[in-house]
Amino acid sequence: MGVVYPREVIIEYIRKYITEDYLETDAWVNIKPVFSASSRKVLGFNIENNFVNDFKLGTGWPLTKFVQEHQQISETEANTILMKIFMKYLKGGIKIAKKDTHIKPVNLPPLQQVPPLKYLGEKNVFRNKIGSKAARYLISRDMGAKHIKKYNLSYSDTYNCFHCNGEGMIDQDLCPICKGKKINPYYGWLIIPSYEDEKLVYFQARNLNPNDSFRYRNPSTARSQVVFFYDEIKENDSIFITEGPFDAMTLVDYSSTCVMGNRLSEPQAQKLFQKKPKEIIFVPDWDKDEETRRTIANALKKNIITLQKFNPGNTKIGIYMWYKKYGEKGKDINAINHTKIEKDLILYRDFKQQVEEKFNEG
Repeated sequence: MGVVYPREVIIEYIRKYITEDYLETDAWVNIKPVFSASSRKVLGFNIENNFVNDFKLGTGWPLTKFVQEHQQISETEANTILMKIFMKYLKGGIKIAKKDTHIKPVNLPPLQQVPPLKYLGEKNVFRNKIGSKAARYLISRDMGAKHIKKYNLSYSDTYNCFHCNGEGMIDQDLCPICKGKKINPYYGWLIIPSYEDEKLVYFQARNLNPNDSFRYRNPSTARSQVVFFYDEIKENDSIFITEGPFDAMTLVDYSSTCVMGNRLSEPQAQKLFQKKPKEIIFVPDWDKDEETRRTIANALKKNIITLQKFNPGNTKIGIYMWYKKYGEKGKDINAINHTKIEKDLILYRDFKQQVEEKFNEG
């Protein structure tokens, strides 16, 4: 196979002959493509096998062939370039510190485009057609005044688009909020807000029309930076992570949050540890279908790995195995109104162990 050049040699070639702007991960160094136009770093240099792949073009080259093509030189000359860099590296002339590839958390600014909201805790809520519908919807999901107060649950009953005042256009362009339809896209929807340092940074809107298949709507912002209900998470407490906000609100008496899906991002993990938790417990959904359970288990495993990257060393990680006892009643804890954590159903995992076998027993 010949010489397998180390990461320092590959990065030195990139820096000397192409660009200083590169993104480094464990196995790849990515840059903007040199044979096509793109603002994204879709040209990848694989450190382990010395292969270069252009993910936009869908083609690739061995490292030497790439250098030959890029420099428009012979294969011998390409090998000479790489060997000179390699010899310099062996003599200690090249030392490249590995970049921190973790995505860092940021303090989110308050949302700028927020629909007019009405608080569901108002006394006259049932006199409002939409407010009444939102309140009754919450009741159907076993939620009431306690949940409304803690999570500041609201609704929007303003019909005209709040951004363009119902005009549909802004400066001769389609309104980016209503897309020219002139109607508030959150009209008639339940709003579940999330606050960070007392700022409204995110929300999930729930469609109250039972005949509409489009159920949820979220603002366009960096969701991977959002820890839902961040301000409601107590410091030095147990944190419970569900998939969606309704499951998190079901655990109203606990410090609970959700990943709004099944994957925990690096910024979310770091923000969770800012709360100095004594333990972090995943509360997964469950399904009778074996393949679906396997998908959930794989996501759990990846989420545990993500937490491990930032765990200061004394925080326990676990899985709340509610489904072992109640799985036949529903697919998530909100569906069965499971409001109390039973400590004996928490399985604490060593990070080197797998999660599949216990999860898939059910």
